Amino acid sequence: MDQSSDPSSSAAMASSSSHRYPNWAILDPYTRFNYETPTLDYQEEHFRATHAHAETSKGDPVRVSFRAVSPPGTSRLYVRWTPRTRLSSWSTSPRRRGGDDLSDRSCSYGSAPMVVATHRNSILLQLTAHEKNRSDFFIYSIHSVKHEQPPSLQRLPRCDQVLQFPDRNPPSRGLDFMFRLSTIGILSPCCDREEFVVADLMIIPREYNIATRDADDADTLVEAGLCLFRSTRPEDDWKVTRPRIRHEKGHGEDFAFWETDMVVPFRDSLCYVDYFRGIMFVDVLSERPQIRYVQLPVKTRIGDREDRQTSTTFCPSFSRSVGVADGTIKFVEVVTSTVFVSLSTEPVSSSFTINFWKLGQDNMTWEKESAMDDTELWSLQGYGDLPRVDPKFPLVSMEEPGAVCLVLRKDRSRDYRSRDEEIWVIVVDMLNKTLRSSARYTHVVHSRNCRESDGNMASASIGSNRAFMACEFSKYLHVPENTRQSSTVTNP
Repeated sequence: MDQSSDPSSSAAMASSSSHRYPNWAILDPYTRFNYETPTLDYQEEHFRATHAHAETSKGDPVRVSFRAVSPPGTSRLYVRWTPRTRLSSWSTSPRRRGGDDLSDRSCSYGSAPMVVATHRNSILLQLTAHEKNRSDFFIYSIHSVKHEQPPSLQRLPRCDQVLQFPDRNPPSRGLDFMFRLSTIGILSPCCDREEFVVADLMIIPREYNIATRDADDADTLVEAGLCLFRSTRPEDDWKVTRPRIRHEKGHGEDFAFWETDMVVPFRDSLCYVDYFRGIMFVDVLSERPQIRYVQLPVKTRIGDREDRQTSTTFCPSFSRSVGVADGTIKFVEVVTSTVFVSLSTEPVSSSFTINFWKLGQDNMTWEKESAMDDTELWSLQGYGDLPRVDPKFPLVSMEEPGAVCLVLRKDRSRDYRSRDEEIWVIVVDMLNKTLRSSARYTHVVHSRNCRESDGNMASASIGSNRAFMACEFSKYLHVPENTRQSSTVTNP
């Protein structure tokens, strides 16, 4: 491992020793790319105390920082990446958006870095240069206070693993792992040790003859391919296994059109969620990982989700979310009923109900904890003049077991090209039926790398119709009183 020092980070760490970071954060998956510092509504010394740096597989320097904002504000990563050479296939001409060419620089060098997954004190980051669509993945970590180390940035070895189809005729090269971000997760079992597991799970149709299947899974129409990297065994590199899917009798057909929407860490497992079907629990810490399936308390969708029958078909995260609070898996859904008349694009009426569930102690059955309809929500004390619209992008609070964050988005113009929107994020206690807080987002823009999207109450995620991430990373931020140096960790 290579080590290098960063004196500016050390000074900032010492000056910020009394700063308290939030216990959890609403994380924007879109990073801020090639920003020097955030805008004035965030103290620079707190920002600089989170610096870490490393190198890409091509030797280009990468610098990462974290902006921690208490919910319902948005926290985000800042990435400085300056490749030594531009890619000839991309234009270098300026766009001149408000005199700022930061977005143009991201296009010249590659895709803007994305947050892939997060758990406890670690964040998995993807950085892609447009060279055969190959990506570098980094682990950005905060170390235990007793280790008295600053944040670190570690590049993972490149994953060249492919999910093979040995029984397919004609032969196929297979599918590349670490390609689709929604199927990738990270598990950090213990914050006192530099330990993590990165996993990518693929679900593919079963090809071989049904007569060869085991009696226990004769109705299972798919098989799984799991690619793992364990930090405790770097010599093993990436390893592929074929875990068996265990499920209750009669649920095998649930997987026929499986599509992973999100990955949630839970205890010693990663939970792969299909919002139209259920959750696959994968015990990634086991020597021989297995998959256990639990159906969500929703009507299982039969067929491909691309049939355009409902508005939630393409983006189920508009109305559903799975999270962990107080050591329990929670599921929240917003069920909307809309009435249209013939030949009209405007609804005649619309109503909704927010359902809040928890997974029971047996980790098999769901218990409905609460439900709240539109009239109940709008009549809560403090709701007042907030937009009376269907809430979107529910997010389970990691700190309060009954709290849910909801986005209220009202377009004040009938012109679809207009960005004259009123957007709020509210926090509702579903168990006590109270409105805990509300905050208006001042900037929600479609250009996710411009200056106006950089405030505490700004979001590129909402502007791009992408769900937030619940993140505990800020809980582990600390600033040692004595001076330390920022570390760099790279892999060959």
